[in-house]
Amino acid sequence: MKSRTRLLLALASHIVFVSVIGAQPQNLLTPVDFFSRVSKAFGRIQDYQAEIRIFMEEDEIEWRGSLLYKKPDMLRIDYTEPAEQVLVFNGEKLIFYRPEYSTVFEQAVQQRTDGSAGLLQTDEELSLLRDNYSVAYLVGPDPVPLEEDSEEMVIKLKFRANSTAENFRELEISFDENDFYRRVIGRTLNRTWQVDFTGVVINPGIPDPRFDYKYPANANVYDDFLFEAQE
Repeated sequence: MKSRTRLLLALASHIVFVSVIGAQPQNLLTPVDFFSRVSKAFGRIQDYQAEIRIFMEEDEIEWRGSLLYKKPDMLRIDYTEPAEQVLVFNGEKLIFYRPEYSTVFEQAVQQRTDGSAGLLQTDEELSLLRDNYSVAYLVGPDPVPLEEDSEEMVIKLKFRANSTAENFRELEISFDENDFYRRVIGRTLNRTWQVDFTGVVINPGIPDPRFDYKYPANANVYDDFLFEAQE
């Protein structure tokens, strides 16, 4: 009798298991599969523009501005908060203008110094992110609210660094319905950065001259403030 009971219980458990598995959607994406889809979508992006908000609670920093990006690695942010602040990277030189100090920081960049992900704008850089971090869903594969009480739905991935060499120990990236960034949160040992993207326009055809920037002639200029320029 006990053997028969155990057999019936095992059979019932098997039926329940098969029923649950069978009820799952057949096209369920793993985190790696979803991120691969995102990377392919980024591979089709030649340029884009967006409004951004950069926030860091620890240092009470909140910056807002308009961002332009163009492959392979041109970037420009014209800030509205702080007003007139500008960050430009034309692929060879980084220029950061701080109007409150009338100061310009310049850095010549000939080549990348490591294999870590840089601006996280291209499919190649996203592949580096996948190689250097473990990836998982923050909540699950289905869209969830961007934040509490929000009606905006996103898919959230979390990334954990495989080594201490990475700039960020953890990243949390929310993707919108177009598989583009909606929010990126990066955590270091003692800082948390949050960048929000809104009003995104993909492939508007941004001309190269938009990444030319002439800072005020009377500004104080500090060259190679990050590291010595490479020959």
